[in-house]
Amino acid sequence: RVKTYPSAAGYLAQVAAVMAWSACDRIGGIQAPALVIHGESDEMVPAANAPVIHKAIPGSRLVLLKNASHIFFTDQPEASRAALLDFLAG
Repeated sequence: RVKTYPSAAGYLAQVAAVMAWSACDRIGGIQAPALVIHGESDEMVPAANAPVIHKAIPGSRLVLLKNASHIFFTDQPEASRAALLDFLAG
């Protein structure tokens, strides 16, 4: 992760973009199959957001990955891959 660490300006731009953006008013309109996957140890986006998103998307599937942070696919590659492949197979 250190190889791709953002500059201070890049990080602040990311934070500004996140603070200005919301999909809350549209998320319930998702009609495609949806997988909500989240790391339980995510310190950037609280894991408590995942069940909220899951409940808002009709028919979605929720996977919370233990011992995984914001970049869950590097923290738990096997569990991430298994969850994704299981979802796609369904």
